[in-house]
Amino acid sequence: MTIDDATRRYKHTGSRVPDFLFAEHFDHEAKVLTITACDFDSAAFADMILRHPEVVAFEDETGPYAPPAWSVVAVIAGTKFSARVVRQRLYGKPGGVGATVRLTPI
Repeated sequence: MTIDDATRRYKHTGSRVPDFLFAEHFDHEAKVLTITACDFDSAAFADMILRHPEVVAFEDETGPYAPPAWSVVAVIAGTKFSARVVRQRLYGKPGGVGATVRLTPI
């Protein structure tokens, strides 16, 4: 299955947090996922990265280390960032897994 570019809406169901609108661009040759948005929503950003099993663009600290096969670039309000997404264990919490996103200007 090939993932195509798309403009999407991430809904925070049952929350007052507004929907997150973003565009995704998949450069299959360079293995770079670029996400473009007007603002940053850390929960939506991490969740959508973790939902792409075909594009491993995150580090997974819940199992053996393997570097991500893809890089992630975030373009937020016209500013470019390198995004590091890490799935982590959350001890003492139901489900026990969460994600962290670190943005570094490039």
